[in-house]
Amino acid sequence: MPDPTSSPPRAPRPLIPWWTWLLAVILAVSAILIGWAVMVAWPLPTPSASAQPLFTVLPPPTLTPPQAVVIPGEETATPIAPTPLPGFLGVGGTVSVVGTGRDGLRLREAPSLGGRILLVALDNEVFMVRDGPRESDGYTWWYLEGLIDQSRKGWGVQNYLAPAGP
Repeated sequence: MPDPTSSPPRAPRPLIPWWTWLLAVILAVSAILIGWAVMVAWPLPTPSASAQPLFTVLPPPTLTPPQAVVIPGEETATPIAPTPLPGFLGVGGTVSVVGTGRDGLRLREAPSLGGRILLVALDNEVFMVRDGPRESDGYTWWYLEGLIDQSRKGWGVQNYLAPAGP
């Protein structure tokens, strides 16, 4: 039986009073509003005359025919290949790889299916045509060289090449 002289048990005191939570929320909202106001009021940098560009835009190669130097009294031993018309494949023109999906175009050491694969060119990659055409294994092959990275080169089949714009 409980002791009638004792007081009823008290509820435990909360570890953190309710007003502390309210104060924390008010301070957090104030900090967010002050941060936003500072960010909005901060002046934006203005470009200066001494600012250097982050990158350089290079113009695309042109399809101008090379000029032959003829010495009077001498004839040239090798004819200069004409530059192909826009929309046609030819030596000196630019082509892009198309229609390979995720497989890419295998550029080979020799113009045949038996040639060692040097690299795989991805769709939309642009190359300069340096040699060709050669017929082998039922395909027409062109020797391609990368426009930006000249170390990316090899023989590719015409089925996955399209003329790149002028």
